[in-house]
Amino acid sequence: MKLSLILFLIFSKLFWGHLSIAWAQHFQQAFQSYKSGDYVTSSREWRKLAEQGDARAQFFLGYSYIEEIGVPQLYEEAVWWYAKAAEQGHPEAQHNLATMYYSGLGVSQDYRRAAKWFLAAAEQGLAEAQHNLGTMHGTGKGMSENNLIAYMWYTIAASNGYQVAEDNLKTLALKLNSTQILKAKQLAEECIDKKYKGC
Repeated sequence: MKLSLILFLIFSKLFWGHLSIAWAQHFQQAFQSYKSGDYVTSSREWRKLAEQGDARAQFFLGYSYIEEIGVPQLYEEAVWWYAKAAEQGHPEAQHNLATMYYSGLGVSQDYRRAAKWFLAAAEQGLAEAQHNLGTMHGTGKGMSENNLIAYMWYTIAASNGYQVAEDNLKTLALKLNSTQILKAKQLAEECIDKKYKGC
């Protein structure tokens, strides 16, 4: 019994290791095809991997459908593949899916779903999502308007190098008093300390 379990574990490791190498090779081939301008091949290779559940390939395939890279521009297909990758925790896919919901591209416009996916990406440290979450709090789209929380997210995005957030901080500062700005900065520090979770 123990011997068969050990053999099973060894076989599993070899099988999955070989499968991982094959996935990496397909992904590399897709990326090389993309870089060389062979977009049809890159999309075909990403589709193979995407259908097997590879979140990176799902993201790139979704992006391909937005930008017409080797495939026709189909927003519904982009949403489908972004959603698959987003559910697996791919931050860029979460951000792009949020953008689709925010803009109503390929789906009905839904600010609450946009906020959900922006938050998921923001919690993983994606500065653009942190900025966009600040904008949603600042405008009250999909949630109650809250300039303090907007300032917090802009501060976090700016600390992660997102330049547009710096500009928005200056604009938003005109709507807040010095006590509110201090409080927002304190909230930002606490959020950063918590690695963006539960902010």
